Amino acid sequence: MSSFKINFANVLDIHPRPISCMRLQEKTKQLALYRGGDFGSIELWDVAHQPCLVKQLIDLELIDGKPSVESIVWAQGRLFSGGLHGFIVEHDLKTGKIKNRTAATSGPVWCLAVKSDESQIAAGTEDGFINIFDVLDESLIYLKVLDRQEGRVLCIDWSPCGNYIASGSVDSVRLWDVDKGHAIQRLITGRSKNKETIVWSIVMMDNMTIASGDSRGIVSFWDGRVGVLKFKLVTHKADILALKLSQDKTQLYAAGVDPTVIIINKIISSDRWVKSHPRNMHTNDVMTLESVGNKLFSGGLDGDFVLSTFPPKVVTKIPPIPKQPFVFQSTEHLLIRKEASVNVWKLPTPNSELQMLLDFQTKGGENIYSACLSPNGTLFAISTLKYIRVFQLNEVADSPKSPRLTRLRLDDDDKEIANRFWHLNFVDDEKILGLSVDGRKVIFLQLSADSTAIIITDCIPGPFEDEQSEIITDAIDDFIVSADGKHICVDCNNHISIYKVDFYGPKFKRKCAVPNYSARLTSMNFHPLHPLLLLTFSDHTFQVYNFEQGRITFHHKIEKKFDDLQPLLGSAWVENGSAAVLFQVDGMYLLKLTLTDEPAKKSRKTDEPAKKSRGRRSSSKGETEQFQFVVKSCETKYKYLAFMGSHKAGEELLAAEVNPNSLLEKLPQAFAKKRFGS
Repeated sequence: MSSFKINFANVLDIHPRPISCMRLQEKTKQLALYRGGDFGSIELWDVAHQPCLVKQLIDLELIDGKPSVESIVWAQGRLFSGGLHGFIVEHDLKTGKIKNRTAATSGPVWCLAVKSDESQIAAGTEDGFINIFDVLDESLIYLKVLDRQEGRVLCIDWSPCGNYIASGSVDSVRLWDVDKGHAIQRLITGRSKNKETIVWSIVMMDNMTIASGDSRGIVSFWDGRVGVLKFKLVTHKADILALKLSQDKTQLYAAGVDPTVIIINKIISSDRWVKSHPRNMHTNDVMTLESVGNKLFSGGLDGDFVLSTFPPKVVTKIPPIPKQPFVFQSTEHLLIRKEASVNVWKLPTPNSELQMLLDFQTKGGENIYSACLSPNGTLFAISTLKYIRVFQLNEVADSPKSPRLTRLRLDDDDKEIANRFWHLNFVDDEKILGLSVDGRKVIFLQLSADSTAIIITDCIPGPFEDEQSEIITDAIDDFIVSADGKHICVDCNNHISIYKVDFYGPKFKRKCAVPNYSARLTSMNFHPLHPLLLLTFSDHTFQVYNFEQGRITFHHKIEKKFDDLQPLLGSAWVENGSAAVLFQVDGMYLLKLTLTDEPAKKSRKTDEPAKKSRGRRSSSKGETEQFQFVVKSCETKYKYLAFMGSHKAGEELLAAEVNPNSLLEKLPQAFAKKRFGS
């Protein structure tokens, strides 16, 4: 196949949601960030290689019907958040649900900080209290509250020694002795034009130096031992919302309403800091920063998750594209899953144009966790924390009217369904398979004989809890169903297993497990005709796994430029299976597959480098190599490519892109800077 046709579908309308806080767990290289808006969610990213979105947590504490997260911290491998609801919330990373709530004294929680040994958490509140909690195995236990201060506590940071806490509020910075519970220093920031100075961010260093960023655009360095201002640097023309100290403690990053990220370097053998080079990476306010090694992660009002490095200077913008998969395809339809709605589109034909058939909103704005579309496009299902819903689309031929939507009856009171998050997939036009996120339940749903209801044919314990099966008992991140409906592939925290499914006999039989790979899995895709599984990973690597032979038949790492840090998002086989396209937001790669009956040559050593256009093939002496693969880079005009799928018979593909200009149009007005000559 020398060429193929790509059909473009303009069906994606994504609203950027601001990133207001983030925190990195250094041991596992897992970064948690919060995206706000009407449908907020906490996203977990794997940043060990290229940043890869692993999962989203949508079960959040609400205030006035909307989620609120003002700060996120990691402690002992567990994730905690605080918000305007006044609770410190622990999130269960396995089930995706809220695990515990601990009330703070008193009022909304604006900021959280963790002691260096991760044994305690401090929380700053609206009414001027700093609460101290002990981190126990199952919950947080209230320990004490420090003396009340005037005004809200907007930011806090724990000293590296663990004996002191620095806090920022209006017009002042305070240093607290944790054991005594008293403020031992009160540092006055001063005012500009008689306006209040708000301290938005604060950092404590080893030698009791406190760095604060405020609403004047000034970074101040304080001596916490004697309570005096060492010096200050005017770094920005507006509020500094975020400060972050590098891992080696030689650089301080500052950013805010003025979106330029300023690097402040420490002078060697001195206590002085100086402004260094700026980084212009965002269009609007930068609200949070995180650092690991020479990497800086930033997020803000524009919704872009940005990775920058120096040296070498490289900036990678990851647009606010939802977690894959969020576009589902049938023969003639597309379904797009949004936060609390789904859109169904009818694909164009020679006699008709692309048409939206349905814009379905969930009742009460319930967040949708999973969705799926039947192969013939007549049924779709959604799952939220409270329920599973299955709907039937009844189109009227040659009619411009919207299709009639029928909700199929399902026992909502079933205890096995309620209060769980479910991954859903259609096995065929009448059967749905659901796996609970915690891996403890598997549910089988089937269309009734009269096509008026969905029947729960079986609900069994998940095979992922069976010790004899030697499967890692961890959260299920995703699963897919093969084209013939006989196999499923389950991603269980980067442990990939393939099962044979039988609706009428033993429900599950583990067929094989894919060898573990160090990088995070980004997508899975069954071949439409052959027993092959295409896997893409966050380090630009992909594999083709033969699950009948139980071996990797092809392994290839795409050679990229040093400044191309975008991960592979997904893949799509053409209808006849002769090729697959692997894509990232701004690029595509063609994997060509051919059949051969020639005897396999003696395999190369695994450490032998592959040729430029071919990957390594694993084979043993005497076997027949059935498949040969060739990889080619494709030219593309897309900037924010979000979906690719097969289209019609033969060698055609369907692509969907997020328009970058449409994202910019939805943003508020950015901070205006005066330019020379303007």
